[in-house]
Amino acid sequence: MKIFTIARIYKQTSDAISLRDVWTITNEELNALAEVACTRLGEERELADLHREVAWLSQSLIEFADLLNATPENKGPVQHKNYLYFEAIQALREAAAAMLNGSPRASTGLLRAILEMTALHCYWQKKIERTGNTKQFYDWLNGRKQKPRFREIITNNLKWLEIPADELAEEYVQCTYNQLCAYVHTPILKESLTTLNQGNLGGVGAGVLHNWLVLARDALRIALHQFVYLYPQCLFPVDITRKFGFNPPVGWYFDEINFVPLKAAFDDDTIRSWKKRLRCHQIVERAIDFYNSRPNLTQDQILKSWDDSEEFGGMGRETDELEVLRLKAKMEMRAILMAFAYSRPLKPVF
Repeated sequence: MKIFTIARIYKQTSDAISLRDVWTITNEELNALAEVACTRLGEERELADLHREVAWLSQSLIEFADLLNATPENKGPVQHKNYLYFEAIQALREAAAAMLNGSPRASTGLLRAILEMTALHCYWQKKIERTGNTKQFYDWLNGRKQKPRFREIITNNLKWLEIPADELAEEYVQCTYNQLCAYVHTPILKESLTTLNQGNLGGVGAGVLHNWLVLARDALRIALHQFVYLYPQCLFPVDITRKFGFNPPVGWYFDEINFVPLKAAFDDDTIRSWKKRLRCHQIVERAIDFYNSRPNLTQDQILKSWDDSEEFGGMGRETDELEVLRLKAKMEMRAILMAFAYSRPLKPVF
């Protein structure tokens, strides 16, 4: 098995961003139709704004890879605990590429799977926490038990994560899910992609692009709302390297770079409301207390924490060089977690 992982630095919410950049979609993966789609996304104002929003939401979901915890805090195996997250990430990348390539039906169908998998990831994380073991999760994963219905998953997630109804209403989630189901089953006339594309001649029309971006935006906002409440420490970024060097505890902290996409994807009022509500969450207090209990490392101590001295080659004396090393450390851990989620521990390929 070969593992491909994505890590990218966006320093400001004003940075340029696109789905191609977020997902590292190469020219070889795109056909002639993609050029038309990319031109529309760049030049037509409403589409450009929606495209930018979906790109930030996508990047936000990628960042949560750094908060996935693979430690055995419960009874039973934990090797595949984060499998659904990585499946959803890969599906989202495929959905973006398929949409650019003029395959809206295939791409929109994937959005339903992404909404289901992200919700089910949160469901199983809380289920494992509440039961104290991973048995039911592995019964499902190994085909011995059916997964819960989507409505049951969402009902429990909103309750277990304590998400207020005025922030994320169950009816809104179900409505979005029903819209996505239409493209998997039988869309009515006004939902038809042929109707939206003003014909069946192929190409990527503005109506189809707009429809996909709105559905992707809504599905990703629902997913991220659950992830914020599942991993509330995401709202309180810290200087991880200053305390831990390049060997931080897995799944504990966001740094400022992790946090930028979330700030770009949601308005200031939403971020402030989340922080106010979740500041005293047990996970947040535990993480911050542990962080504050650690002494600051010197520059030399930070650099000595880099394992591969041969690869290091004297880097790290400048701020930009430290950021490169941080990015490499993130990529390595994400690849390890992904490999761990799919099979026996493997040596990742970078």
